[in-house]
Amino acid sequence: MTNLIAGANVLAFQGLNDTANSPDFLFQAELIAKTDMPVALADSTTVKARVLLNDEWSALDEATFTARVPLRVTEIMYNPPDQA
Repeated sequence: MTNLIAGANVLAFQGLNDTANSPDFLFQAELIAKTDMPVALADSTTVKARVLLNDEWSALDEATFTARVPLRVTEIMYNPPDQA
């Protein structure tokens, strides 16, 4: 089963270069897909997303999700009351 559904799924590419002879070149691909199913995470990951509403994209939002990582206490701050 796939998370993509029939409809307006878009695969976009962006290429950036300072000048035609510049040795550096950025080429970035992005898949925009619509789904009505939850996305399962097998490992911790950062997700970046935008929302398309009325033909206008929102600002980029980012969230990190942690999956299957046990809680670990690395520091305890304790300040007991004065004992008289």
